[in-house]
Formats: sequence, C-alpha cells, structure tokens
Amino acid sequence: MPEKVGAVPGRCLVLAETQILQESIQIPGSSLHLMYQSSQAPGYLSTVLMRLTHSTVPTTLTHVHVRVEIEGSVHTRAYEADPHLTHTFAWNKRNVYKQKVYGVAQAKISVGYQYSSCPSILWETQTAVLQGFDVDISDVGGWSLDIHHHYNFHEGDG
Repeated sequence: MPEKVGAVPGRCLVLAETQILQESIQIPGSSLHLMYQSSQAPGYLSTVLMRLTHSTVPTTLTHVHVRVEIEGSVHTRAYEADPHLTHTFAWNKRNVYKQKVYGVAQAKISVGYQYSSCPSILWETQTAVLQGFDVDISDVGGWSLDIHHHYNFHEGDG
C-alpha cells in the first residue's frame, strides 16, 4: 500500500517497486504538509507482476494459464510455455459492477501449468492485496493534507 510504504512529510520520494511518485510541501507557518501521490491520480492501476516460468522450461510444459479473481471479477489469460514468462495484472480498482472499491482488496491468483503428459492442468493459488481507491475528502487537484483527521468545511449546524 503506497501510503504505508514511505509517506514522509517534507520529502519527495520515488517508490520504484510500486512506481509511485510522492511529493510533500510544507504549508508555511504551520506543521501541515500538502501531500501528492501519483497512485491517487486518475488512471493509476494497482498491479501485480507474476513470474510464471524460470530460465528453463520442461519440454512437456505446453501452456501456462493465469486466473485472477478480485471483487467478483474474473480475469484469465493463457500463454504458450516459454522461458522467463511473466504476466502483469493491472486492476482498475472497480468491482464486477464497475463500482469503485475503496481501501484494499484481496485478489486470488491462480497459475495453471498444462503438460502434454498430464490430462489435467496443475494449479497453484496465492493471494495478493491490492490498493483500491482512497477516501480523502480534503483532496484538491490531487493534493491532500497530511493529517489524520478531516475538517468539515461546510457551513451549518452539522
């Protein structure tokens, strides 16, 4: 989760593993900072990089199947078996009904290996946690305050 990886007020960070840029600017005369994370920008996708095969592939391995289940959606892909095969799953942070998912979501990732010598596909399954949308009522142009509490700027009695 990007905000848990390196949110450091007053510093600019590039989080290489998640490909996120974070910028923090102090507000003069206060202890507050304006924070920007590229992961909150429109179009940012949460990703998982999977290494499917190593440098050598058994001659009987014919295909590798990938199945990702997240928030009711199922994504599948099949590849011919090759050395150094990888797959990147990019999640749009939406559920099966195209609604935004806030917080984190757990993905069930299954990788199946199809061999010419075996009638069934052999599956390995793991889970991964992916970041959904963040709820941030102080978001202004992609920038937010680095405080844990949100202020209610609306006038009235509530």
